[in-house]
Amino acid sequence: MSDATPPTKKLKTAHSTDDSGVLPPFMRPAAAPPSKPPPLSIGIKTELHIAFTEAMLLNTTPLTGVTKKPTEHQAEKLRYKSHPDVPFRNWALHDTTPNPGTMVPNIKTDTATLRAYMGEPCLILATALTDLVRTELVVADDIPGHTGPTVLGDDVWSSRLQPALGGLITSQKIKLFPKDMPNAAAAENWDVAGLALRSPLFTANSLSEIGKLKRDVEDIMEEFGKAKEVRVVAARGGSMHVHVGRQDGRPHTLAAMRQLAYILAVYEDQIARLHPVERRPEFSPHLRSNRREFTTVGSRPREIMEWDDEAKKVVKKRVSAVYRPMSYVRLCLFKHVDHGMTPEEKWKRLREFVGKARYYVVNFSFIHRDPETEGPKTLEFRQHKASLDPDEIYWWTVFCTKLTQLAYTTNEKAFPLVKEWEDSIDLCDLWDAMEFPTEGQEFYLRRLAADPEMYPEPVGEWEEYNANWSDVEEDEIPPWANFFGVNQSSEG
Repeated sequence: MSDATPPTKKLKTAHSTDDSGVLPPFMRPAAAPPSKPPPLSIGIKTELHIAFTEAMLLNTTPLTGVTKKPTEHQAEKLRYKSHPDVPFRNWALHDTTPNPGTMVPNIKTDTATLRAYMGEPCLILATALTDLVRTELVVADDIPGHTGPTVLGDDVWSSRLQPALGGLITSQKIKLFPKDMPNAAAAENWDVAGLALRSPLFTANSLSEIGKLKRDVEDIMEEFGKAKEVRVVAARGGSMHVHVGRQDGRPHTLAAMRQLAYILAVYEDQIARLHPVERRPEFSPHLRSNRREFTTVGSRPREIMEWDDEAKKVVKKRVSAVYRPMSYVRLCLFKHVDHGMTPEEKWKRLREFVGKARYYVVNFSFIHRDPETEGPKTLEFRQHKASLDPDEIYWWTVFCTKLTQLAYTTNEKAFPLVKEWEDSIDLCDLWDAMEFPTEGQEFYLRRLAADPEMYPEPVGEWEEYNANWSDVEEDEIPPWANFFGVNQSSEG
């Protein structure tokens, strides 16, 4: 058993005071209080496995039949071109359409063209939810012979095939759907596909507004509880992404985003405690740390061989990455970014530190994308595991929204009041500063206490890059600031 323990600090409300009646430091207003956050909107995308019978598949789609056990040669040819490393483990579909499409692999036989799934699982998902007007589901993939809606919108739920999730072998089906597939014989009557379920946009200016997302998920899961020959579960090894944007469609401000980057740099380990180990950047190949540019040896723990006195043998251990002083982090995100000559140059400098691509714990690369061709201008929080649990989805969405609002309403001198890595860095302090509801804090604390092995404390502690360097004052530029090419006479 792990000896990891959840935060033990007494939970506070947004207006808690100490014994003297004075607000805690991080709750006191800054000298120049920042403006209020703009109205925000949120949306989610979560991955799921959908299971269905042959009858459900054929009754819902224009297909003429299936081959439940394609040959090894056929399975090799039916792998998706976009994911050639993912084994084909689904039924092969019989398609009499003259040209089922070039993007989906297919094999011509004497009786039919065998191909992999396109939008059929999405259509089954939508059909199962036909009674839900408020959560109308749009099919985002093409289906030969089907003429239903395929255009995505901001006001409807939609689904899309996820080839990366692949099909499942018999033992996996039994594990995920034990009630309907108690044995191998029963599992042969079901096929399983991976989908991404995308929500419409919801306003996120109050808990009641975010609660509409929760109610939609509750309705969807209630409908699936009634559905025959269709089952859904959160995708094994999948993820859930939360998008936070401005209601007016404009990009987030530079000031708020670099403040968010600073908060993430300080609290990334603490936020990671809300997620299982496989959704942390040091263990997941699909997530990069937002503070990796502040390390000296890389953002992933290194594995070393070391003599263990207790075990009396050489064992493999993990050691945490070494990070530069926190003054260096502030210098990067604030002074260096400010030295950009134009707004574009300042954003470019910020992205050098928070990541230019999407595969980060928090993805900043969508902030300036084209809404007409690429999607809304949003922050994307990518760390959460796939989920269909209404409470889990709700509280993580609230967390992401509150964290974004905090970035708009504070600055580096107001929060976090952490000057060195040796200072106390506590998740409860972040919750208090965010005004994260007590009910949400208790939700996470119960989970941490119930399963400390799945939600352990971070590996190791923060370390200073060089013990000879003390944390510099914000208005000083140390010798290694030449890394930036900053003129020391420039105004900060």
